[in-house]
Amino acid sequence: DAEEDKEAVPALAPVLHFADQRGGLVADYRHGAGRIVVLSDPFVVANNGLSRADNLQLALNLLGGNPDALIAFDEYHQGRGATHNQLAAYFAGTPVLAACGQLALLALAVVWSRGRRFARPLPAPGVDRRSQLEFVASMAELQQRARSYDLAIENVYTRTRRALARYGGTDHNVARATIAERVAARSGLDQAQIEGLMRHCEDAINGQPLAAREALALVARLRELERTLGIRMRAREIKQAGAS
Repeated sequence: DAEEDKEAVPALAPVLHFADQRGGLVADYRHGAGRIVVLSDPFVVANNGLSRADNLQLALNLLGGNPDALIAFDEYHQGRGATHNQLAAYFAGTPVLAACGQLALLALAVVWSRGRRFARPLPAPGVDRRSQLEFVASMAELQQRARSYDLAIENVYTRTRRALARYGGTDHNVARATIAERVAARSGLDQAQIEGLMRHCEDAINGQPLAAREALALVARLRELERTLGIRMRAREIKQAGAS
């Protein structure tokens, strides 16, 4: 009886079903209340291997022929257990990730090089609360109160003399007779009148007594001469004169 009971106990050693000189393909053994089947080649039950030879029948036989049996796949040991970035996993093994890394490093290098200060910092520009018209009005009022008509004539005549010299194609530091001659030769105006106007202005600048009415008359004659010759102050010169 003891020998019969011993024979009734199933063997716990694995049983090879398919084997050759390289080893076994299928082996099974009892484990607790169930049975474990070890398949050494997963290609037999892979999607592209089921259609080969009798692999499908072997897979059905491994299930024990029970259509209601529960089938579970251990994906963790196949490397599916860890979560990965799907986008990175899609480009894994391609040079796309390396190229993106190089572009990121290049962008950081550009930002770092552009972010460095080229030279020493400059102070913030001071904002003048007064407008140019206020400055001109203040200077005009000061000159009027001080009766500095010679200074007003000098401000206007200096610019007009430069414009006349440029119109005549000569330097503004030459004698007024030369400037008047060159301007008269080009424009056809009377040289004596041009030279006389320049002489009166220079005399007033050098200290000759001058009344307000006479100062206005000289300025009006200078403006009329500029208008006749077409040498009125340009927008850039107006801006420079206001800034000065």
